[in-house]
Amino acid sequence: GHKEELHLNIALISTFVALTGIALAYMVFVRKSPDPEKLYQALKPLHTTLKEQFFTEKLYHKVLAAGYMMYSKLLYQVGDKLFIDGVVNGLYHIVSNLGHTFKLVQSGKINTYMLFMAVGLALLLLLIIFGG
Repeated sequence: GHKEELHLNIALISTFVALTGIALAYMVFVRKSPDPEKLYQALKPLHTTLKEQFFTEKLYHKVLAAGYMMYSKLLYQVGDKLFIDGVVNGLYHIVSNLGHTFKLVQSGKINTYMLFMAVGLALLLLLIIFGG
């Protein structure tokens, strides 16, 4: 089975820390030996640091979150607006212009279609005769 050991050094240190904390609390709050207000003023920087959790939240918001937001905005401006929207809008203009051009060709008149077929046939014959 598992054998439990008592780590005497850890037990002694823990007991010493606890008894020291009890003694300090008794001196400050019961005997009022050091004035609590003077003690607070002396330890105010430590109090503020511990109260603000070593300023990790402020560091997170000002550095990490702000950096992430700046990166996101830059990626949105460059990647999305310039690149993706640019490609989509550019393709729209190309396809739109091609549509306007082919609209002229597709008139629905059989005479125009026959003319294009005759021109295409003539070009093919010219290629066959003179091209090879």
